[in-house]
Amino acid sequence: MAIPYQKAIDDGFEKIVLVLTRQQGYRKLYTKPSMLHLYAKYFRHFPKFLSALYAVPTRYDAQQREIDRLEKEGRIFVIRPQGPVNVSHTEKDTAKLKALYEEGVIDSSFGGGFETVDGCAMLLCSGDSDDPRAVREAILEQAEKIAAEGLPEKAFLRMKRSALGRRIRGLDSFDSTCFRLCAYHFSDFDYFRFPEVYRGISAEEICDFLRRAVRAERCSLSVIYPVNKEAQS
Repeated sequence: MAIPYQKAIDDGFEKIVLVLTRQQGYRKLYTKPSMLHLYAKYFRHFPKFLSALYAVPTRYDAQQREIDRLEKEGRIFVIRPQGPVNVSHTEKDTAKLKALYEEGVIDSSFGGGFETVDGCAMLLCSGDSDDPRAVREAILEQAEKIAAEGLPEKAFLRMKRSALGRRIRGLDSFDSTCFRLCAYHFSDFDYFRFPEVYRGISAEEICDFLRRAVRAERCSLSVIYPVNKEAQS
């Protein structure tokens, strides 16, 4: 995750404009544990590359501090959101999620994703909630409904284009692209075939997957409770 402003400075440009996607003061505090696990699994034989991946939050934060300094000195002009951007990289803005959000069951941190390891694949939904079991039941209920009734063609094509667009935008991230290229290489798959794969997915396949995979007996719920510091003291 690099912001290539230094290249423009080194080349002697005096009017540099940065367009950032995060508000001033944002810091990347950590890498998700699931990603750290995948890094260690796939790249344990490449210690220098692994160290570079682990250091992404540190490098990112150092760049942000440098950007703040250069902006104060008037050497660069920065365009950024005025406040936090409460949109997940994998957000699916469905009516069900919107209803849960409006009911206060989930907040803007909620999102989903898909992870694979050797011999295993998993759908992940995560975020802050005061009623995680209600979220679990709502997801299972919606999956059962879609599997039974099918996906409307317009909704399916919209989600398909959105997923492909996110994957293409992900190519802007050097770190992410390197990771995926290496990970898929060790799985004997050409990562750059993803447009072809996305084009070949049908609504019927999605519904069949939901019927087979997103079921109560194959679903687990993990709840992490915050530490009550006042109680400890």
